[in-house]
Amino acid sequence: MGSGPSMTTSTIHPGVTRFSLPTEPCVSSVLRRFVRELARGTNLSADEIASLQVLVTDAFNNALTQQNSNGQGCIALQVVADMDEIKVDVAYQEFPPSGEFVPRS
Repeated sequence: MGSGPSMTTSTIHPGVTRFSLPTEPCVSSVLRRFVRELARGTNLSADEIASLQVLVTDAFNNALTQQNSNGQGCIALQVVADMDEIKVDVAYQEFPPSGEFVPRS
């Protein structure tokens, strides 16, 4: 397997995992697989898991768009999982000042 994006993972305590992800589009597929694997140990339905995968991917892709960092910096996620739900928080690192945003047409 070739070298891919550098992803840092740490487990805070059982059920809580933090990620530091590079700002590269290919990371979205890694996130989808991780969510699927994590959800296997829960009571979530297949539809709920699929929806969660879409939401996590959308949040990550939004972070990529907002950061516009061309592969620089990282995006942090915290995933909290128990048997009945999975919560995902996204934090932008090296986020640009609000004055640098370009409105979308």
